[in-house]
Amino acid sequence: MWKTWTCNLGWPVQGIYPKCQDGTFINAVDRSHVTLANNNKWSDQKDGKNQTDYFLLAAGNDNGKVCVYNYPSLIKNS
Repeated sequence: MWKTWTCNLGWPVQGIYPKCQDGTFINAVDRSHVTLANNNKWSDQKDGKNQTDYFLLAAGNDNGKVCVYNYPSLIKNS
């Protein structure tokens, strides 16, 4: 089972690109490998079956900034 997403192109990261930017603006991405459980404590993805998944995505861009998005990021600025 994959625990992360590190490709800056693809369906789950389509909302991280600003308007009028090409595919080279984002240099690196990484999805968190933990989820937020229903009891509001961070836990490993393998814990419990009654867990709601809330993943985050960090993206480094050409401006030297790291932006944090919801994962998957399907809509602009999600």
